[in-house]
Amino acid sequence: MRNLRQILLEEIPEFKAKGEAFLKGELGKMDFKKVSGGFGVYAHRDGKHFMIRLRILSGVLGKEQLVAICNLAERYAVPMIHLTTRQAIQFHKLSLDNICKVMEEGLEYNLYTRGAGGNYPRNVAMSPLAGLMKEEAFDVVPYAMAANAYFLQRINTYHLPRKLKVSFTSDKADGSQATVQDMGFVATLKDNKPYFKLYLGGGLGRNPRKGIPVDRLLPAEEALYALEAMVQFFTHEGDYEHHHKARVRYIADRMGDEAFVNCFWKYFETAKVKGGLDFSPEMPKYTKVGKTVEINHIAITSQKQEGLYSYYFHPLGGQLDYRLLRKISNLIEPMTDVHVRLSMGEGLYLVHLDGEEVQQVAEALDADNYLLGVEQTRSCIGVPICQMGILESQKALKAIVDYFKAKGNIKKSLPPIYISGCPNSCGVHQIAGIGLVGNKKKIDGVLTGIYDVYMKGKCTVGETHLGELIGEVQEDQLPGFLYDLASKIEATHQSFDQYMEANKEEVEQLLSK
Repeated sequence: MRNLRQILLEEIPEFKAKGEAFLKGELGKMDFKKVSGGFGVYAHRDGKHFMIRLRILSGVLGKEQLVAICNLAERYAVPMIHLTTRQAIQFHKLSLDNICKVMEEGLEYNLYTRGAGGNYPRNVAMSPLAGLMKEEAFDVVPYAMAANAYFLQRINTYHLPRKLKVSFTSDKADGSQATVQDMGFVATLKDNKPYFKLYLGGGLGRNPRKGIPVDRLLPAEEALYALEAMVQFFTHEGDYEHHHKARVRYIADRMGDEAFVNCFWKYFETAKVKGGLDFSPEMPKYTKVGKTVEINHIAITSQKQEGLYSYYFHPLGGQLDYRLLRKISNLIEPMTDVHVRLSMGEGLYLVHLDGEEVQQVAEALDADNYLLGVEQTRSCIGVPICQMGILESQKALKAIVDYFKAKGNIKKSLPPIYISGCPNSCGVHQIAGIGLVGNKKKIDGVLTGIYDVYMKGKCTVGETHLGELIGEVQEDQLPGFLYDLASKIEATHQSFDQYMEANKEEVEQLLSK
């Protein structure tokens, strides 16, 4: 990685020159975005400040890197840190000079931003508790990390039609959303040997698609050949002319599922002939001696390692400042083998805690943890920061939580709500029990903010389905609609799914008020 670091360091001055041209008005917004995205940087809506996205490889964050992130955030007075829906960390509201300093100094700690945006392979996602779950097929951590290394080694050389998203999942809960990615690897066992069930050509956003389940199982040691096959497939068959039809899923639409899968396997066989990508990892050994305690806590999960636990921390809307992140860092610093795993839900796990440590962590962090009812709501950044945003999705999230709390009941009858401030699905609304999408329309001649309401989305292996659009609600009426819905469900003593199955028309009427 030393040579890669040097290459990336040498790219920064050229990036900065483009940024300066943008700030002077010499380079247009979209032309700058074409350059900046590949560096993991996007301009804010005000045209003066910037966001930088740190690739946290498969969400695994060691103590040294966590300290480095805290130091960078404090040194450059980062006012807002965002935990994303793809296991990354974003710094917001920075000057161009400070963006470049974060980019440069982060490389010292293997904190990469290259390819965190733009038409590049993105951070490889992974089940956040891979290797720790009792009901997993096998530990996918080494495979996800090998995939990250494979992409990073050549990250500055890619010329893809659009972004490429890859995920590794180790259990049926699909914690990395592998069933709705461009390429998903789902761990499975056959004759007690590790294989991957592949899901190809999925994706959220405009014209979403579930991944095509591939019948032929992939021996786990051939995972990197499959990656190389997908890169070559996408490079040769993707659409470079039409930006909005350039994702992998449009190739599947054009070819049809069967021909698409067959074509992928042709590229796979070509990669195999070239060779050099066999991968048989030494599986991680977890040696920490645990301490078992009796505990019943919403944020705490027992690991398959006896006497060890994970604690899930979810800041409201995925937003936190460096002081809170520093508190977490200082808390785990003396704890043996404890590290951070970022989730796909704008939160983080502290893993490998023994019974005493997990109680200490809960006591320290519970007051800042949002896990009850609608507090679990996820949201993209939205307006006024995002250039593409239509509505203020983070403001909507806070309005929902505040409304429920003002009513004196946080309500637990609703599933987690996912909010996207525009149809691009950064809030992954299409796989939510309740998904909300920001939009605008004229009502009585006045341009009004509305949320399209999707329901009954789900993302689990073998049961993934995309949410169904059932109506819309005006922006200012959103909290009241959700509270009324929660109250109706509570009154029936049914689950959300049971209620929706029997009362879909009633919900549609509630939306039409």
